[in-house]
Amino acid sequence: MTKAQIWVAGFLAAFILLLVLQNFTTTENSHSAGMGGMQQMAAGPANNPSVGGKELLTNFNCVTCHGADLKGTNLAPGLYGLKGTYSSQMLVSYLKNPQSFEGGARYKALKEKYSNRVMPSFGNRDDKDLEAIATYLLSLE
Repeated sequence: MTKAQIWVAGFLAAFILLLVLQNFTTTENSHSAGMGGMQQMAAGPANNPSVGGKELLTNFNCVTCHGADLKGTNLAPGLYGLKGTYSSQMLVSYLKNPQSFEGGARYKALKEKYSNRVMPSFGNRDDKDLEAIATYLLSLE
């Protein structure tokens, strides 16, 4: 083996050792900034059936734009009174792919008011989580 190959093998072995050690030291409830913590957070809510729609809104960072009280900010609209506009199934579809609603009057009006913002797609999230969020949002009056 050349010196370069020895160095690469050494770094690879050290990386694997650190990865194994991290997995042994990361607890199930840990939300550390390490790789194990990020995996936990990404999988988190879907694996915990006791997490409700309100908590999921925080976990999905919806409160960052819509506000902690969900009454809207200068970044995004309030989320109260959606029952008159959306059914549960329709709201889940919207959360999965907001851009598919571009033709609607509500979407156009919000796009004008919040022109520099884009609602993110949550199509990669668990349907049960999205249904819990939709149920919670539709209960807000």
